[in-house]
Amino acid sequence: MTLPSRRSETDLKLLRVFATIVACGGFTPAQMQLNVSAATISGQMAELERRLGLRLCERGRSGFRVTEAGRKVLEAANHLFEAHRSFQSSVANLRGETVGILRLGIVDNTITNPDARIREALGRVAQAAEGIQIAITIGEPVSLERALLEGRADAAIAAFHHHAPGLAYEPLFREEQALYCGKGHPLFRRAPDKVSIEEINRCRYVARGYMGERQTPRLISPRRAGTSDHMEPIALLILSGQYIGYLPVHYALTWERTGSMRPLLPESLSYTSRFEIAYRRARLREPLLQCLVGELREAHRAAGSL
Repeated sequence: MTLPSRRSETDLKLLRVFATIVACGGFTPAQMQLNVSAATISGQMAELERRLGLRLCERGRSGFRVTEAGRKVLEAANHLFEAHRSFQSSVANLRGETVGILRLGIVDNTITNPDARIREALGRVAQAAEGIQIAITIGEPVSLERALLEGRADAAIAAFHHHAPGLAYEPLFREEQALYCGKGHPLFRRAPDKVSIEEINRCRYVARGYMGERQTPRLISPRRAGTSDHMEPIALLILSGQYIGYLPVHYALTWERTGSMRPLLPESLSYTSRFEIAYRRARLREPLLQCLVGELREAHRAAGSL
């Protein structure tokens, strides 16, 4: 696929709009991400299709669907975005500068983990590269890996349960997970230890959607009655007093201290997740990514988390 002979910043901008629409799954969810109206997005897509002479996606009552031509254009566009970023980074490097946008993806609610040294590393990156812009997005592990592979992110930090081909992974820190119930739950008064596996298995359980059956220890098989990819909705359901679910111990500590939440059989049902930084190995020579990975290594090594 080739762009029209008059390549311009407009082509790049419109292709980025298209990439965002595909990543969001349609025009409507992309509005918030792009901060523009539906009419503006529709006009931009029509202009891109006119410039390329191709139908990139179907949109209407039947929903949003990327055409075969659209998939090929998106693949070529991702290569173009990466080449553009690499060019800017290389030119800046020749001038002795470290500038550009560093796009980091991360799972939610890691900030209270005492073993995580992400903020220290980001502070050192900002000091080392004054011209840097850091863009941080929150997502679940599989989406973060997809963003890396598609060139929409430079690095991601999460507990990755399956390593994707084409990505490099480095361990950073660990996170303890425990099974909790909230005040008002039938097991609350007898928690943490005076409950049985049989009682737990009869409880409503809210699961972390992206982990599936991998999340629960083999000792239990509770009744799955809710799901979420993020910690806060899981905590809300637990605090309702009607559900049990796993949370990071550091995250649940606030409610545990106020008597709103208690762990269940922590000695046997807790488990530990290993958090890693993931990135495309071929891009590690880029100054911004190299700086981030180096500072994360140093911060966690100094803290004894590695």
